[in-house]
Amino acid sequence: MIEQNKLNDKLARWSNCIAYFNYNLPEDKPCFTHRLDDCFKWLVPGIEWVGIHFTNTADGIQCDIWTAPDTMFYGIAETPALALCLAIKKLKEDSHE
Repeated sequence: MIEQNKLNDKLARWSNCIAYFNYNLPEDKPCFTHRLDDCFKWLVPGIEWVGIHFTNTADGIQCDIWTAPDTMFYGIAETPALALCLAIKKLKEDSHE
């Protein structure tokens, strides 16, 4: 699995999250992989999506992001925030190919 600090850095660059790079105290720095509020404040507005859905599975929490009726990106992790981050990572990597 991708290291979470690197994932936070990558997501901050994709979203142009100024607060991530210009913070006064460590607790002020957005932490996308741990805080769902940070994801919805900084990451979600930057993607074009039709729906976001969370499901408990045997493997953890699954987050599905629908970008069109037939296009879905998903992430599975132990927390909703990390699952959303992994789904956004897949979406962004797919859009850059």
